[in-house]
Amino acid sequence: MEEYGVNITKLQQQTVRGSCQKMCPDNEIKLRIREKLVHPLEMVTRNGRLEIDPDRIVKEYSRSAAGRHDPDPGDLRPASVLHQTVEYLLQQVILTDTRPWNEVYDFVFDRLRAVRQDMVIQNLNGHDAIRILERIIRFLVFSGYRLSEEEISVFDPTINNQHLQECMKRLLYIYREYDLQTDSRVNQDIHMDNRVEFECIYLLFNLGQSEAIMHYYDLPEKLRKQSIIHQCYLANIQYVLGNYVRVLRIIGSSTLVNHPLLLCAIHRHISGIQRKALEIYSYGFNSKALKFPIFKLVDLFWFPSEESCASVCQSCGLTVSLGEHVIFLKQNFKSPEKMWQYHLCGIDSALQKHKLDTLLVCGMTSLSESKKVDSNFIQNESEKT
Repeated sequence: MEEYGVNITKLQQQTVRGSCQKMCPDNEIKLRIREKLVHPLEMVTRNGRLEIDPDRIVKEYSRSAAGRHDPDPGDLRPASVLHQTVEYLLQQVILTDTRPWNEVYDFVFDRLRAVRQDMVIQNLNGHDAIRILERIIRFLVFSGYRLSEEEISVFDPTINNQHLQECMKRLLYIYREYDLQTDSRVNQDIHMDNRVEFECIYLLFNLGQSEAIMHYYDLPEKLRKQSIIHQCYLANIQYVLGNYVRVLRIIGSSTLVNHPLLLCAIHRHISGIQRKALEIYSYGFNSKALKFPIFKLVDLFWFPSEESCASVCQSCGLTVSLGEHVIFLKQNFKSPEKMWQYHLCGIDSALQKHKLDTLLVCGMTSLSESKKVDSNFIQNESEKT
């Protein structure tokens, strides 16, 4: 088995421990300075000029070459330095306003990928791996939303989502290992507060996927009884049933709406929900005489404005009358050639309530206060299904 070009089976038999005490090994620092490969975000402005600052240089990701010898411990950063590197990237670099944000993303994405590579080579697990993966996941979830309106040449959501899935599955696997260690109460409770957050992110990011729903059933009862996790599960069930209005009402509830990273996680599904809802309405309200008010569609399906709603309806082949009403005809509906992505005011306002560096490093601490599932809540939701 290989990951990041590394033979995992071999590493498990002979664990390597890093000894590099800097964010970047000295050999790489010298090489990149000599070859002029230092990134602008690794420089500092002095007297109006950009100058190289060796203390800001962060190890970049590099693929393992064929026939490469075993890794040198001096090129690997131990867990403590990896923590320091992640915190530097997410508390300082991420706040840079002198470069375009997509450039900041590319830099941080690459350096975090190198962090994960060092983790794999050293077979890092347990508490240290959990802390690092949690922060990387928050960054990828936020970035997926922040750059969602960019062209594919600027930001590739497929690559971002692929790495996000890899990190989440690895994190959930480590959580699961703690579940199996029933001989230690400390192991059972470790990172339980943060785990609620990431179980929710996984369920919302993989909305409607059978694997995510089955994962919920496999969770310990203590977690399944968490109100916010149960709501994320209900959103998945309603999505599978095609009740898209109910999905958005659950996500827009007071329990979830104040947690911006959870909203960012589900954002990639919003355009698909809108398209499917318009198709259903094309059959349900199929009439030339019926004019459905656009403002109602905006309210039901989270369109950012009436103008954007009208544009989407037209791209689906529907007739928009005077910019105020939609005429649904099933024979006119067509799937758009290109899916749309809009930033949503609700998510933007939720993000603005938090400092970005704190959000990515510390997460949503209020999730730890999530109450157990209210039996009345379950009954009410069942009746609405």
